[in-house]
Amino acid sequence: MLTSRLIFWAFFVSIAAVLALVAVDRRQPARRQRLAPRGQPLPDPAAGGRRGASAGPRAVIRQAPTRLYRRTPLWRRLLALVSLGVMGTVIGAVVAIVVAAAVIALMLFLSGAAR
Repeated sequence: MLTSRLIFWAFFVSIAAVLALVAVDRRQPARRQRLAPRGQPLPDPAAGGRRGASAGPRAVIRQAPTRLYRRTPLWRRLLALVSLGVMGTVIGAVVAIVVAAAVIALMLFLSGAAR
């Protein structure tokens, strides 16, 4: 009886949580954005797209020289992969010990309460 009520309420709480996440995350970052033309003045948003209706000075987009993209070296990728595996193993072991200790403590508490 208690388990069926718990499952029932857990189902509705999970549905409510998903709906809350969808409602909060309405912003869609994948929408197409207007690109700024390089080396030309930015269009004035107050003009509404009309030509010649400028409200003031306009900014010019300039490109600054940057370093070219270089891929991450293979040895760094392998080091990251190995260290990720080691960290996952250590964290998993710590969590397993904590859960086992909690279960043992619960069983000892329940066995003491039954006497």
